Amino acid sequence: MPKPLDRVIMELNSGPFLSWLSELTEIPQLLPDPYLGGGGLHSTGPGGILVPHTDFHTTEVDHYYRRINLLLYLNDGWTESHGGALELWDKEKDRVVREIWPEFGRCVIFQTDADSMHGSTKPVVGRDRHSIAMYYYTVSRPERFSGDGSTHWRSKSLAGEGVPGLVKRSAYRLLMATSYRISKLAWYVRPQ
Repeated sequence: MPKPLDRVIMELNSGPFLSWLSELTEIPQLLPDPYLGGGGLHSTGPGGILVPHTDFHTTEVDHYYRRINLLLYLNDGWTESHGGALELWDKEKDRVVREIWPEFGRCVIFQTDADSMHGSTKPVVGRDRHSIAMYYYTVSRPERFSGDGSTHWRSKSLAGEGVPGLVKRSAYRLLMATSYRISKLAWYVRPQ
């Protein structure tokens, strides 16, 4: 991890920042994820998209409840022509209600639950899209707990009807699950 970015991540996991974030979100006693399970540095190359989804809400370790996502964009000179906007969806109406362009320094903080569908369906064009993703948890179950340990993908976004669509959706899910497991394995075999 490049030196300046590891310091930013340490700050985003620090006590003073967590206190500020708890006050902002009105969720007391938020906890960081020091292991960056799914978080950390994200990069999407040209042509890349992220199928709309809701995130996992419980962790395999310690049974924490995921409550908040924070995205900090690192893209100097980003324009709409580069695509890659974060899309916030109305899950019930099945449509985008807000697009947020990944401009340098822009920070997006949102609650994660079974209704917070988000993604990026406009492909990235001409350059890589970079961000820091941080996830925050609580030990106590939220009053309106609405999730589980899985990421739920918007199946309509996985395109296609009939057998070809089923094959495409299955292949996508298999590749995403494989990517997730490889990334977890990389954590354990990384050079010291």
